[in-house]
Amino acid sequence: MRQMVHAFSQDDVSALVGLSRRQLEYWDRTDVISPSIAEYEGRGYQRLYSFRDLIKLKVGSEMRQRGMTPSRIRRLILALEERGFADPFVSIRWVVEPDGKEVLYLDPAVERPMSARAVDQVAEPMDLALRDIKSGLEATLAEHMRRPTGQVTSIRNLQGSAPVIAGTRIPTEKIAGLAERGWTVGRILAAFPPLTDEDVAAAVDHERRGRERRRRTA
Repeated sequence: MRQMVHAFSQDDVSALVGLSRRQLEYWDRTDVISPSIAEYEGRGYQRLYSFRDLIKLKVGSEMRQRGMTPSRIRRLILALEERGFADPFVSIRWVVEPDGKEVLYLDPAVERPMSARAVDQVAEPMDLALRDIKSGLEATLAEHMRRPTGQVTSIRNLQGSAPVIAGTRIPTEKIAGLAERGWTVGRILAAFPPLTDEDVAAAVDHERRGRERRRRTA
């Protein structure tokens, strides 16, 4: 999926999974769920999360909304890891009961929904469709990522703080370099599917203006 190339800021994550910035910071400090792309390194630096992190946080957020504390969520993760589930919030399918009261996981060993509140407890959900947490997150993410094209940004701690195309991790320097070597826009887009024609033009223009400024100040 295209979102896999992205790094998500705390503001992005908060909007996508329903946890506040303060909650995200607390979960990171207490080792419940931490960002995998960039850790917090002090004032001026951002926590940056991957799509896998988003899945974990969305599952945890659903549990939090139903009264599970962060420490209890952490114990659940450890209990599932002890049972052989690597990265359980990603590798296991998590669902919500139709009445919204319970988060369940589908254990492939028993082929039954299991309660998130008690690892060994088989759940008996109503005979209605269960809401898949990951699918719901992907739908929300697709809408969230309808980004404006043709914009350049720079995020401290991402790609060495080098300018990148907004909403991606692709440096403008790399795009402009390929254009200077004779790559057509079509070839660049084939190499970087998330980009648009406007993104390529913005990257080339950004690097050109940067060289002009450096020449004037040299």
